[in-house]
This record gives sequence, structure tokens and C-alpha cells, in this order.
Amino acid sequence: MVNFNFHLTPQARENARRAAEAAATNGHHPTAPLPPYTPPKYTVSDAFRMFARRTNGHGWIRTSRARSFWATNCWFILTLIVFIAAIVYTALLWANYAQYETETSIHSMVGKLPFPSVTVCSNNPIKVSSIVNAQPDSYRQSLQKIPANIDSLFKEQDYYIGKLKTGELDPVYDAYVNLVAARNGSTVEQRYAIGCSVNELVLSCKFGGKVCDFAKESQRFYDDVYGNCYTWNYDSSERMVAAGIDNGLQLVLMVSVNDSLPYYVESQGAKVVVHEPGTMPLPATEAKSVAAGLDTELGLSLSSFSRLGHPYNDPGCMLDYDDFTNLFGFDYTMKGCFETCQQRATVRQCGCSDSRKTPAAAPICDASDPDVIACLAKVSYSLQRDADTLCKCPPACSENVYESLNSYSNWPSETLKSTFKSKYGVEYNNTARVQIYYRTPVTTKYADQPSQTRNQFIGWLGGQLFVWSGTSLITLLEVVAFLLTSVLVICTQNVDWLMVDHDDLEYPY
Repeated sequence: MVNFNFHLTPQARENARRAAEAAATNGHHPTAPLPPYTPPKYTVSDAFRMFARRTNGHGWIRTSRARSFWATNCWFILTLIVFIAAIVYTALLWANYAQYETETSIHSMVGKLPFPSVTVCSNNPIKVSSIVNAQPDSYRQSLQKIPANIDSLFKEQDYYIGKLKTGELDPVYDAYVNLVAARNGSTVEQRYAIGCSVNELVLSCKFGGKVCDFAKESQRFYDDVYGNCYTWNYDSSERMVAAGIDNGLQLVLMVSVNDSLPYYVESQGAKVVVHEPGTMPLPATEAKSVAAGLDTELGLSLSSFSRLGHPYNDPGCMLDYDDFTNLFGFDYTMKGCFETCQQRATVRQCGCSDSRKTPAAAPICDASDPDVIACLAKVSYSLQRDADTLCKCPPACSENVYESLNSYSNWPSETLKSTFKSKYGVEYNNTARVQIYYRTPVTTKYADQPSQTRNQFIGWLGGQLFVWSGTSLITLLEVVAFLLTSVLVICTQNVDWLMVDHDDLEYPY
């Protein structure tokens, strides 16, 4: 019986067997002619031997070189256990990496800061004097429907409670609804005409201690609640300023309500919105109130946020917002996205646009139509309940946030009162001053970064494989090659091209 060397390839073992038989039948002459070669039938065991002899995994080499049955099986089981452990820990490592967790670094920088945009709105969106001569005629007709005894009606609480209980339409409410409907049905220029002009609203402007022309440096913006609004420093972030009240923006505002509709305006003052240049001002939700007879100081601090996009912080952040800017004319913000999302839902479900939201191409909803009012209420309720699902509005990847510390004092001083009218042309009783500045030169930067980078993951993966099995990433490819070879061996026997028969394979390494 011939003892075939375990380390020989199948073809080498076959050659040795035929040589031995030829020697036995020809008087022990090994050089006698050999019978025709018959390709051997390879098995998965042969494929494993080839894999074990050529891989750089130490355990598999030990398995192939073991000289006894027990040693072979012992090394095989131990190597298999360790290899499975390496696979398990690799899977855990991948599961941790696939969560795409982030960590936030916080840095503080001291220096000059970019000045924000400032939007100013009057609390009085409609001037009575403008309606008298305004077009269309529906303005004047709606104004005439407001009862002369409106003061007494508003004071009678039972009057409104009774109307609500009976479901009757309040004539005062009806008149205001018609007025709003007339405004909504008018053109943009007609809406501007019935509100405050920039020169009527802003009496004086100073920036950094120097006089500025607010009318020329501002852009008009129409808001349904507050009417004409004016944004200063709309699209410029080049105004770099130092901290301190002397380096900020100072505005003197006209906040009279003498020309307003009765009980349409509840307070005498203005609204001021501080926001990032180029973004949509939202006076209804983000404005600071400026009251008549007071000096309002808004001391700002700047925080800069840098966020990672998908797949981090799922659903990530809005990295490319050119489509949003081209569609609405403003840079992307999360709040602005929600506003536009609500408007799109209103147009889609009600067939008209809500005048309180961002402008849209659809006609303004008729506020006097009960069906339209019910549809608007339904849209508002559904969005409040499922806003995150219906509106995909992640935060912007890069964003500046302004936080303000507000303080108030009486204004003007007794000394200024005597010269106020000659200086500004109006009585001081109907005015207010607002000062906006950075109270600190520190910019706080919040930057998201991956908890694990791709390079770190690959390094840790190689470390796990080496610790558990003394192998590298190439061993995984060798395992894949072995599995493919085994499949081919099972499916077909014509795999001579896989079972390489080089001389260096005839002997142990």
C-alpha cells in the first residue's frame, strides 16, 4: 500500500500512484512508459487543501500540516471558532459604523462678525387714509360696512358670545372679512399702496455711528399679517462689525396707530426680525416687538452650525437648496420650508393659496366662503398633527443663528423731547427707537463630525481580523475564492485550471 503525501496536489498524487504501479509491473523501473493520464476527480476536500496551503491565515496552515486525525480536527475546530468570532465582531463593528453617529465639536472664535439682515414691519398693515382713495372700490365698500358704533359693540362681550352660540355671521366680522378678501384679490402694488411706506415707517437710520439711507438699502417684503415690511442688508454678509452698541444698527420708527382701522390693530408699535441674509423673514413667528415711547436694545450673539448630510443625522440636512431658492426666492431655512410646505398642501387640497403663508401662483382663498375656511382648518390640523411626516424639512447644513438679549428704557429723554419735532418732523409720542448690535465678539461654532470615519472603520476592521485570526483583509478574499472553488467542484469536475500544480506546491512552505 502506497502512503500518498498529504501535501501533494491531486495531480501529483495521481502521478506518484501511476509511477509506483509502473515500477511494480516493469521490474521496478520507474522510467518505464506511463499509461495515458486520466484527469482526477477533485473534491471539496482537495479545494480546502489548496486553500489551506496558500492562505496567510495561520490556523488553516496548521490544519493542513497536522499529521494526525485528532490534530487536524482540533486545529480545524479551533480555527473555525476563532474565524467565526472574527466574523461576529466584524459584523458588530459594521453595525456600529452603519448607524452613522456623529459627535459635535464646539469652538469659539473672537473677531469681527457679519451683520445680519433686519426686517421691520408696522403693526398697522392697512391705513384708513389709503383705503379711501384706493383701488379697487371693494376696499371702500368694505370700509363703509364697518358700523359706526363699533366701539360699543367690541365692549359688549355678550354680543359676541350670543353670535357664536347662534352661529349668526357677525356684521363687524363680515366687514373685516370682506376687507381682507378685497385686499387678497388686489394686485401686489395695490396691497403696497394701502400700507406704510418705508419713509413713513423709518424716520432715521444709523449704522456704526454713520447715517445710512434705509430706503435705498432695504428691500420691500409683503406679509399678510403686518403688510409692508422692509428688509435692510437683505443679501449681503460683507458688513463685518465689531461688538458694541456703537457698531450696530440704530433705527427711529414711526409707530402711530391713528391711521389704523378700529380694533384691527391691538397695539401701537412695530415688529423687528433679525435673520440671516437671504433667508425668508417670518414676522408672525420670529419678530421682536418694539413699543412706542421705548428704546429697545437687541444685544445679539452669533452661533454658527455646520451639520452633516445623509446618511448622518437621518434624514440628514439640506445640503443643496438651489431648487428652493429658485422657487421661492429665499435661501433655505427649516421654518421657511414648513411655511412653503403648508402653502403647497393648501393649494393641493383647497385649490387656493393661504394669504397668511408664502406667496403662491394659485388664487388667494376666499375668507368669506365657509367651505374654504373648513378646508383651511383641515389642512392646518393635519399639518400640526403630522408635520414631520407630511413636510420633509431637515435643518440646513450650514446656518447662522442669532440669539438676542432684549432690554428696554424710556425714550426719548427729556432733553431730546424739546428738539425732537424739529429733528424728525413728528411728535415723539408716536415713535420708538430700536438698536441692534452684537453684545459679544465671540462666535460659537458647532460642527458635526462622524464618530467613525471610513478610514477608522477599515483600520479597526483590520485590527479585529488580526487579533482574532492573525489575518488581513486579503484573507476574506481567499475565503471567497475557496467558496467559489467549492461550488465549481460540486457542479463540475473540469477545474484543472483552478488546481494549480506548481512545483512549490509539492512541498510544505
